[in-house]
Formats: sequence, structure tokens, C-alpha cells
Amino acid sequence: MKKLLFLLSALAVLTLGGCKEDPVNPGPEKPDTPEQPDTPEQPEEPEDTFKPVAPFDADADYRLFFIGNSFTKDAVEHLPGILAAAGIKDVLMVHMFYGGRTVPEYNDGWETATDFHCYLCNPGQTTWTDISGKSLAVVASSARWDVVTIQEHTGKQLAWGWTDNEKNALMGLKEKIQTAQTAIGASPKLYYILSQAYFDLGRAQNVTRPFATTDEMWTVISAHARTAVEQCAFDGVISTGAMFQNLRTTGYNNEIGLTRDGYHMDLGLARYGAACTVFESIIGPKKGKTMDGNTYRYDVTASDTTPVTDESAPVAILAARGAIARPYEVTDLSAYGPKEPDPVDPDNISIASAADLVAFASRVNSGDESAVIANVTLSADIDCSSITDWTPIGKCTMSTWAHNNTATSGNLFKGTFDGANHSIKNLKMVFNPNSKAGAWGFFGGIGKDAVVKNLVFDSSCSMHVTASYSGAFGVLAGVLIDAKVDNVKNYAPITGGGTSALANNAEEGRISLGGLIGWVVSATQEATTSNLYNAGQIGISESALFERGANGGFGVNGVMVGGCIGFSTNNGSKLYQTHSGAVNDGKIFANVGRSSGIVGAGNRYTRIIDSSNNGDIYNTISGNARIGNITCLLGEGGVLDNCLNKGDLIAPSCNSVAGVVCVLNYADAQVKGCRTIGATIVGKNANTEGSQNYSGVLFGQCTNNTVKFSNCSLSGKYGKTLSSLVTVTADNYFQLAGQNKDNCNPTITAENIHFASE
Repeated sequence: MKKLLFLLSALAVLTLGGCKEDPVNPGPEKPDTPEQPDTPEQPEEPEDTFKPVAPFDADADYRLFFIGNSFTKDAVEHLPGILAAAGIKDVLMVHMFYGGRTVPEYNDGWETATDFHCYLCNPGQTTWTDISGKSLAVVASSARWDVVTIQEHTGKQLAWGWTDNEKNALMGLKEKIQTAQTAIGASPKLYYILSQAYFDLGRAQNVTRPFATTDEMWTVISAHARTAVEQCAFDGVISTGAMFQNLRTTGYNNEIGLTRDGYHMDLGLARYGAACTVFESIIGPKKGKTMDGNTYRYDVTASDTTPVTDESAPVAILAARGAIARPYEVTDLSAYGPKEPDPVDPDNISIASAADLVAFASRVNSGDESAVIANVTLSADIDCSSITDWTPIGKCTMSTWAHNNTATSGNLFKGTFDGANHSIKNLKMVFNPNSKAGAWGFFGGIGKDAVVKNLVFDSSCSMHVTASYSGAFGVLAGVLIDAKVDNVKNYAPITGGGTSALANNAEEGRISLGGLIGWVVSATQEATTSNLYNAGQIGISESALFERGANGGFGVNGVMVGGCIGFSTNNGSKLYQTHSGAVNDGKIFANVGRSSGIVGAGNRYTRIIDSSNNGDIYNTISGNARIGNITCLLGEGGVLDNCLNKGDLIAPSCNSVAGVVCVLNYADAQVKGCRTIGATIVGKNANTEGSQNYSGVLFGQCTNNTVKFSNCSLSGKYGKTLSSLVTVTADNYFQLAGQNKDNCNPTITAENIHFASE
């Protein structure tokens, strides 16, 4: 023990003595140290002479360069407002944008400047400015970027499976960025943006539903992104796609998956959530900020926008943080956002009188939910003589009047209306709309999940239209959306007309009228009609036509008339509208650009099955128009199956007429088992009247060589005027069948189109 204490004392003395000499025991003398020569001055480090090149030369502490298509544009659109609200005024951002572009295309187009949009947000600005005319190479070498992001197009096959092509493109683009930045003394971090899965799966790669569900698409693209980040050594991932999936689990999800068109993010909450993901991934950590307390909001209310409010913003932030923590997985946030209200029990309503009917209509139009979804039954024929001013059940207004937008205001009927084969009698419907985009008839709008059946409109009823604005008119209903109608008969005549002086698709100028329904739309599910019957005459005579005012332009005339249905389409998706068992016996006297016996115009994904037109069509329209006995056109995905025409079509001044369908211009349209027998078809001769004359006994014009014809037949008479008719025979029928037979369609053959004697 004594030895240990001695050693510790000695160690302490030695340690302290290292600072100065012991005055008692100074130790040995130190030799003189020779004088050292002066050290030559070292040359100063060369001053950094690189300066950012205009217009990227604003004074900034942090610089972000985004490379991507519209999915990245969605992700960064709200960043300027978020930065301003956070008090961040020293960040410069640039986004190089080309719609639909993939990484290989960005890699190959490194030097290209002609087709890019370049968006710049200088420090302190609250909006993006388009400064197009730059290439990726120019932007990459014009400033020292702190972060560069790259995004692949999830809607194309490149993002569905890992390939050498994809890896080489990503590595090539990264190398180009790094080479350009190294040359100016910079070394940015590179992030991969994982964008979204689609709601409308048919939008992916323009192929037929490559995925069964949105969740399946998410699984595929997230696995691809994980591989890309790992194998290409990105510094991180910004998963706006995971944010989107997370947000879709909340109460803010809507009928089109928070998109504006089935695949792009909606302009409000979805874009905001994506911007929150970008902010808290690469901006907030640098600036010591989070989205907590950020006051930026986007309160626009529109059909393609979910507003960013004090209630919704925190939920989007949670979705963003879930994506940052788990970029390849979905975080369940179903506890957040609005909740579905408790269901309301429908009323069971029996209608026995006109007073009952008016009272029911009033309840629906006032928004009484139990009436909106009621189970209604007619217990007797309803004499409506006492009703002098009819207001449609479910009066509504379309927010825009285009084929792909079905947003409405008003209260559409969504219950079950069973006429029990009773009749509506003496109902005089007079409609003179003083605003655009209304829906007019016994019903204004029949909405999602509704069923209307077993109803008769007696010949004592009538409808008179004087329309100066867009709208939809039908004795049964103006608009049918995502609903079903079965076994409804109309004997009521329709008179009047509508003005459509505005050019193609103008919102104020599109009018659709049907003997039963004006406008049929599949928005979120298939709309169907079955066993419609019309004997009501549209127009009174050749001298008292249903007028159209003015022509809206070739191919898209503003007024469309159909014996049963005016216009049939979907909401930009691949949902069908199926019309089966329709029969038209009513004559049509009109001066409009589109008129047909069954469906005035069969637009996107319209199927007309087992339907017959026996009513004659007389149309005085001159020049550019489309007239057909079954439908005037068959759009994308359209099908005519086992349809028969026996009605005459007399339109001697029109250059586009046909016994079944006038125009076929989409690749996947089908015409099978269709016949026009014994009918007289009069219109300008397609072979002698110029290139825009689409006339024929069966079809007018086929413009796509993959349209499929099968088992069709025709007979009757055909000519430019009634005095120059040619009888269709076994020898000439094929020449008179329709235009573009030789160079359009390999299925337009004598084996698929036959002569049919009466």
C-alpha cells in the first residue's frame, strides 16, 4: 500500500512538472536551439469564380432542381406558398417539365431545349414562372444545386418492372447531372420521387386495365422504386405516391380517388400533401422547419379540387409524414377526415294523385334525404290536368356541360320509382330555361343507384322546349347518371327547339334531347336502360320541325336528338352505358346536326343491344351534320349488337347519313348482327359530293381499320333525292353499304355484310 501511494505521488509530481521547471531541481541544461529560417508565405487559395448563370443567379442559400413530368409538377405546385408561409425566403427552385416523359426520354433528351417547360421560383416568390427554352444540360450546369430529384412515369411499363434499360437510363441521367455539377465544384444530393398509383387504371400506358386495383398498381410501382433507389444509389426517396395512398385511406377520399381526371392529383388537398412530403423531406430539415403551424391554405372549391382547410391540412401532413417514415408502404389513416353520416332510412311513398306527386317532387327538390332515396310506387294512373307549371323531380344543374364532366348541383333522385305500369296523363311540361346546363323532364336528374321502372307517359302528355342555353331534355328525365331505367314507355309528343349558335362543345351551346332521356352518363358505375319504348313524335311535320337555331360546327353540332336517348357517354373512364331492348316507333322531324332513332349520339363506351328503330327521320339540316337511324356515331369502346332499322331517313341536304350508324372513328368499335331492311336512305351521295360526305345504307364512314363488322345485312333504297332512288340489290348492295370500304377495315367484307331481301 505504501508503495502504491508513493508511485501515485511521483506520477503527480511528474505530471505537474511538465508545465515548468522545478526550481530546486532544474534538471540538465537544454542545448541552444538554432534559429529557424523564415517560412515562405503559402499562396492563397484561388478564389471561387463560378457564378450562377441567369436566370438562375438570384441570391439563394439553398437550390433545388426537379426533373419530372406532370406528376412532379403536381408535387411542387404548392411549394412556393408553403415556403412563403414558413418565412423561408432564400430557396431557389426549378422544375423541368415535359408531360408524360419517362426517364429514358429525359436521359436521351439531355441536350434538347425545344419541347421542355422550365419553371422557376426565385427566393421569396409565391408562384412559378415559365421560362421555357432551356435544356436539362443548360440548367444542370448553370448553378450549384443542393438537391436534384428524378421521377419515373408510373403510368408506363418502365415503372412496372426493373430492366437494364431503366437502370441504364437512371444511371445515365444521374451521371450527366453529377458530371455537370462536378465541373462547377458542386456535389448535390440526388433523390428519387416515387409518384402515384392511378384511380382510373385504364389510363395506364393506354392498355386495357394492366392492374386489377389501385392497390395492385401501388404494390408494383413501389417495388420498382425501392429497387431503383437501392441499385442506383440515390441519396433518398420522396414518396409522394405513398402520401397519396395514405390520403386515400382518410375520409377525404372521393369518388375519383382524389384525382382530377382519374390519374393526376386533384388541384387542392392531394397536391398539397405531395408538397408537404417534398418540404419535410428536403427543405424543412435544412431550414429547421416543419409543416406544423404553416398557414398556407388553398380554398378553391371545384369539381377537381378538394380545398386545403384548417381541418384537412393536418390530415395531409400526417399522410406526408407516414410516407416519409414508410415510403413503400401504406399508412392507414382511416380514423381521420370526414365520416360518412349515419344512413337515412328511405320513405315508402305511395302516390295516388297529382297532389301527391307535386308534394313528393317538392320534398326531393328541397333536399329531404328520406325522399331523395325513397321507395316510391304509383297506386293509380295520375291525372296531372291540375298541374300548370311542372318542376322536375330532382331538378339539377350540371357544373359544366361536356361529355366528361358530370358534377351537379341540386338533388338528383336516388331511390326507386316503380310506376307499377300505371300512366302519367295530361302532364304538360313547358321548359324555357333562362340559364345553362339544366336537366328537364318528369325527372330532372336520376342519380346514382336509382331505379325507375314500369312507367307509362300517355299521349295526352306533352313536352315543349324553348332553349337558349345548353341543357338536357327528355319526357322521362333530363339526365341519368349511374342509374337504371327499365320498361318505360312514352307516347307524348315533343315540340319546340333549341338555339346552339356557339362553336364546338361550347358550354352554353350543347343541347341534348331524347324521347325518354336527354343525357345518359356512367360516372362511377355503369348506367343502364332496358326496354325503353318511344312512340312520341319529335316535331310535328316537315313544316313544323324541332328546330336547332344555329349549327355548332361540323361533327359537334350543338343540338342532338334521339328517339329514345339524346346522348350517351361516360365520365372519361372505361365504364359502359348499356341500352338494351330499346324500340322507337316515333317519327322525328328536325333541323339539327345530330339525330337518330335510338340514341342521338353514342359517345364513349355506349352499347346498344337488341334495339329497333321503326320511326322515320326527316331532317332539313344543310351541309355538315351526322344522321343515323340507330345512332349518328359510335365512339370509343362502342358496340352495336343485333340492332334493326326499318325506318326511312330523309335528309337530302345533309352530306352524312346512314341506315344504322353514320360515323365510326374509333379502333375498338364493333358493329355485329345489325340490319337495315326495306328502309329508304336519302342524303348527299358520298361518292360524288366531296370528301366530307359520309353516306351509306348501313354505315356512313369508317375511319379506323380495326373497327369490327360481323353478320350485318341490308336492303332498301338509297339516293341523293327521293326522285333519284336506287333499289339496293344483291349486285350493288356492297358498293352502297358505306364509305371507306376498301382502305379502312379488313372486316368490311361480303362475308360480314350481306344483302337481305325483305
